[in-house]
Amino acid sequence: MKARQTFVNNIGMGNLEDMEKMETRAREMFKEMDTDANGAIDPAELKAAFSKMGCRLSKSEVARMMEEADEDGDMLIDVDEFIELCAVEVNRFKACQGAQTQMCTVL
Repeated sequence: MKARQTFVNNIGMGNLEDMEKMETRAREMFKEMDTDANGAIDPAELKAAFSKMGCRLSKSEVARMMEEADEDGDMLIDVDEFIELCAVEVNRFKACQGAQTQMCTVL
């Protein structure tokens, strides 16, 4: 999914190996996305943020991302949920990279 790659790229490849750096970058990204500064990212802010990163999301993609990240079911992503989302995406990216490396080694 292009949105996942865009998200990981925005975290920054240099921040993927250091969880403290990743968390710092996640907090920065959260502040950038929370345009009304109410302490939560709503669906419109999420869609606008990805659009700003060059990735246009459909309503269903926004809904799916909100559902994945929103642990308490309030249809908002707070900073802790966002940091957890970043960690999950970084780990998913690392696993995918490892799988590709293994596949290349076998071939």
